[in-house]
Amino acid sequence: MRISTKLAAKVIRKALKTKCKTLRVKMARGTAYGWIDIWGSGKFSEFTEEERKALNEVGINAGGNCAVISPDDVDYWVTKLCKMVPEAEALLIAEILGKP
Repeated sequence: MRISTKLAAKVIRKALKTKCKTLRVKMARGTAYGWIDIWGSGKFSEFTEEERKALNEVGINAGGNCAVISPDDVDYWVTKLCKMVPEAEALLIAEILGKP
């Protein structure tokens, strides 16, 4: 099932913030719309050791200060993270059903 980029970013943000509260997850803008950017909270948005560990735990390869999820991989990551983090799955179901 294909979900919107906005909903995907929301679910991915919920899952990653459950693992590490300081991670920042944003939708890219402009010509990069559809990509989801993950940023660290350190100096120059670098990943802290805790953030790097959380990303590695879920299988996301953390670069220097940013990790990205391409539009083609969004469904894979939403599915994977929903299986790993029950709160993210609950959010996805609530959004699909239109419940608060």
